[in-house]
Amino acid sequence: MDSNQFRYLTSKEASQILLQLSEIPFDALRLSQQACLKKCTVEERRVLIEQLQLRKRAVNKFSRSSEMLFLPSALEMASGERISRYKAKRLPAGRVLDLCCGLGGDSLFNKAEKIFGVDLDWNSLQAFRHNHLLYGNRVEAVQGDVTRICNATRSVKQIDIVLIDPSRRAFQNTKARKWTWDELSPGPLEIQKLLREYPNLVIKLGPGLEIPPWLWNSEIEYIGQDDQCLQAVVWSGKLGEASLVRATELKGNGKTQEEHSIFASREEIQSISLPQSEPLEYIYEPVKCVIRSHLIGPLAKALKLCQLDSQVAFLSGAWCQHPLLKAYRVLEHFPWNMAQIHASLKQREIGILEIKKRALAWEPDEIRKKLKLKGRHSATLIGTRVADQPWAILAERIQTEKI
Repeated sequence: MDSNQFRYLTSKEASQILLQLSEIPFDALRLSQQACLKKCTVEERRVLIEQLQLRKRAVNKFSRSSEMLFLPSALEMASGERISRYKAKRLPAGRVLDLCCGLGGDSLFNKAEKIFGVDLDWNSLQAFRHNHLLYGNRVEAVQGDVTRICNATRSVKQIDIVLIDPSRRAFQNTKARKWTWDELSPGPLEIQKLLREYPNLVIKLGPGLEIPPWLWNSEIEYIGQDDQCLQAVVWSGKLGEASLVRATELKGNGKTQEEHSIFASREEIQSISLPQSEPLEYIYEPVKCVIRSHLIGPLAKALKLCQLDSQVAFLSGAWCQHPLLKAYRVLEHFPWNMAQIHASLKQREIGILEIKKRALAWEPDEIRKKLKLKGRHSATLIGTRVADQPWAILAERIQTEKI
């Protein structure tokens, strides 16, 4: 989308048309029957339709998506409302500099005196301005290359907090699923310069990115939502606790959202050695942000749980209920054997089977094809390792949120 097309989207005419069309369920929308579109050019219709599609995609990210402006790639990268509100609660009031601001998701809910958004892309800045004004924020949009730190920030003074979401624009059209520091812009050298210039820096990173030693003195938080680890956030300076690793899981929706955290120092994480055991009465699987943060040890120690194997995330022990754990009651377990698995499922009349596996060569689809399930009951098959041996655990999932 070029700047003229996006400029049309910000016009009063386009805003009124989008408002009228947003009142009609998207699936029931018949564009050819809409009188408000008859005076639009073909290009204007295309831009309006694309924006409606983006707003529909953004419904699960933003409660006011029907009024916001989006760009396809920027929407994919933007922090959703639930995570953004949580991070804003951790920040003091002040003047905020939002680098690589995109649509403004990271700073949308900050208690800020004023928010300065910096981005190289003109369209992103217009969306940033529109979205922030929609939420009643005082903003200023600055077009600049964040990789040239001095040029990008020289017009912005007296900053209290800096947010940065390093861009991955060069790789938007690839299918790469794991980023490296060399693929980020700004990269490590520029971010280190920012840390020297602005000690209170919040860096948003992909959860799979390895944290380099030069960031270990900052607090690193892995944020999950509905059992998906979505971000690794670096809280530097006075914004975090030095050398702390934290995992936070967000549950519920924006109105009734719950936040559950566990944290430990990097040294404590490395020093914990958990006892190992064959499966006991219950199996526990930590949510993904706990696994990614390597906080399994501190969590298991606090709850007096053991590991099945030092290389897998499954824990076992007596009954306990914890918001960072998914629980399964063990029905039976034995060394991995397809014939025995089949016999157990047949005996229990298991026709619906959830399959989970860690550190096991078999893939769930392969297992399912071999089992030929029949029956009226359901269960969970956990394929993993116990003391470095392939193991099968037949269990039933416990819906702890209903207890």
